[in-house]
Amino acid sequence: MKTMLLGTSPAIVWESPITALIIICTFIVILTFIVFYFQYKGRKERYRLAEQTLTSGQPFPESLFKNKSESTQEFKGIKKTFLGFGLFIFLWAITGEFSIGSIGLLIMSVGIGQWIIDNKTARKLKENTPNNEKAE
Repeated sequence: MKTMLLGTSPAIVWESPITALIIICTFIVILTFIVFYFQYKGRKERYRLAEQTLTSGQPFPESLFKNKSESTQEFKGIKKTFLGFGLFIFLWAITGEFSIGSIGLLIMSVGIGQWIIDNKTARKLKENTPNNEKAE
């Protein structure tokens, strides 16, 4: 990796595409390990909390180990949106053809649709539920 000075700021010039590929793959692996570490840390904290609850004799809450966010349509839509975007970039970069990369755009569109449907459904449910504060 060479560093050339252009004006006052240095610009990195890659000597080979292999160097760029190694750096990108290393970044992805590190990012994956960070995500898994924090998931493990959160799960371990929940187990510790459950153990303290049981040893103190308090009732055990059933919702402690349920992942509510993963079951929603919004979460699935967000996941498909970014999966489609990543697939679009990957296929377009690998093949060099926009038409093959557009497969990812199709998946991304489905994810955006799920996201919008969930938001509109949640808004309608809020409008249709009676307000308990006015009744009291």
